[in-house]
Amino acid sequence: MISKEIKEITDLVNEELGSLNVVQLNWKPATDQWNIGQCLDHLIVSNSKYLPVFKVVISGTHKPTFWERKNPFSKYTGASMIKTLGSQVTKKFIAPKLFMPTGKTIGQEIVAQFNKHQEELTTILNELEKEKYEKIIITSPVAGLITIPLHDAIKIIVNHEMRHILQAIRIKNMPDFPKS
Repeated sequence: MISKEIKEITDLVNEELGSLNVVQLNWKPATDQWNIGQCLDHLIVSNSKYLPVFKVVISGTHKPTFWERKNPFSKYTGASMIKTLGSQVTKKFIAPKLFMPTGKTIGQEIVAQFNKHQEELTTILNELEKEKYEKIIITSPVAGLITIPLHDAIKIIVNHEMRHILQAIRIKNMPDFPKS
């Protein structure tokens, strides 16, 4: 069940990152890498781009586009994205501009914002787990030519979350990470 996985991720964030201060949340191992706060912000930003289409599906007003109905690569693309965006990092990716975290200093409220986002996400994903949504194909918020099965989009979100939470924990466990 997806809500269980989301809860596990949320609990991991609270346990591992919940007590970090602003300095720790914004510490970067290198100038070209994200900090812990940016990892959390990125997840909120990227997941939020999917929420409008999820809400349309739940409302019953989703009308598949021609490309969503006819793209022969939807299942392959979804399966590929699940694998490449999962917690096992085999290759680094540059996030699309649409999904980029803020470049500003991130405050301690980011963990509370993440928790609130996870609550909304859980509510929506619980609804989308119903069988009646199983055959729906959606368009990626990144590019109009990318279509994926709805159930793959849900798996992508969960795997992507775990990928970046583990990244944040690796940052926290680096030898140079500020202790206070």
